Amino acid sequence: MYEVFLFVHSWFRWIVVVAGLRLLAIVLYGWIKKKNWDRSDQKALSLFNEVLSYQIAMGICLYGFLSPLPKIGWSDMNLALHDPILRFWTIEHITSMLSSIATFHVGRMIALKKSPIEKRFKVLSITLLLSMALILSAIPWPFLKYGRDLFRFIF
Repeated sequence: MYEVFLFVHSWFRWIVVVAGLRLLAIVLYGWIKKKNWDRSDQKALSLFNEVLSYQIAMGICLYGFLSPLPKIGWSDMNLALHDPILRFWTIEHITSMLSSIATFHVGRMIALKKSPIEKRFKVLSITLLLSMALILSAIPWPFLKYGRDLFRFIF
């Protein structure tokens, strides 16, 4: 089951990245052009919210129940803090990803509930830029010590 979850989580990240970058382009364009918020903007926002939520749910299942790395790290925190691979999978990845979803959701709520309609694009641009930076920084890029393949295969 671990391998299946890891495979899906690994591939689903690209859906998150594409949806996030697409939404970022939409809100930046809306902010720059002083565009009115419309139904297509709301759909793009909802799509990113959904794919990010699915990805975080899969990540929490992996982190809390299926992956051996966080278990090893939490059983020996001294080792985890001194081993870059274990530190990334025990602390850095989960912290960055949870911070990214919190940043996105706070920005989304401020933009939709508290901001005047003309500031919606600005609030979303800033918070989505921060959220995407956190997401991209927490991807285990292949050129890093703790890196993994960009595209995982199950066989």
